[in-house]
Amino acid sequence: MSRERGFRFQILKKKMVSCGMRLLVITAVVGAFLVECSDEKDAPPPPIKPAPGHLASLSIHVHNASQYAAREAEEDVASATIYLRGAIQRSLVRAGYRVVVSPDEPRDLTARVSADWPFDKPGTATLSFVDREGAMVDQLSGLVVFDENYDIDERSAVQLVQAMAHSPKLARFGRELQRRAGNRPPPPSVPVPVPQIATDPAPEEPAGPLTGPPDPQPQR
Repeated sequence: MSRERGFRFQILKKKMVSCGMRLLVITAVVGAFLVECSDEKDAPPPPIKPAPGHLASLSIHVHNASQYAAREAEEDVASATIYLRGAIQRSLVRAGYRVVVSPDEPRDLTARVSADWPFDKPGTATLSFVDREGAMVDQLSGLVVFDENYDIDERSAVQLVQAMAHSPKLARFGRELQRRAGNRPPPPSVPVPVPQIATDPAPEEPAGPLTGPPDPQPQR
């Protein structure tokens, strides 16, 4: 009887050790997964070049850059497009542009982002800029790829924002705004001769009677 109990105890002990090893392995795997996710979450954003001087002063509003704004505007849009708009907005801020969040605030340009999401190839994004009157200033387009986690790779947004620096139409628009605002440096000064103002000569006083020594009186 004691042998049977000892044998059962050995089997139970082996099972407990096996379960403990499995638990240790599972804990290690979960811990590694959490560390990897934490590293991905804390990864720095991709680098971006600063905006050129003739564009950095532009104030830009990204149209419907959040789910709330899209719902308020009753726009039926894919979640991936909303995320792309947010990524472009963040890239504009990091590049040094003046981003206007509220749609009610005045701005120089409104950026409208649309995208196509095919199943078998990368997406295509179009970044359109319209002025205060709603006239089209320029359109840029580029591919949008996904990372290993099936999230939009923010490098796609960075490339679209950096393409703004190579747009001749945006360059003309920015320089024209600077000219109107008087931000252009003044031209080199040229000395201008001061005109001489002609003045009438002072009127001459009328000549009075000539005075001199008295005439000599005849002697008597």
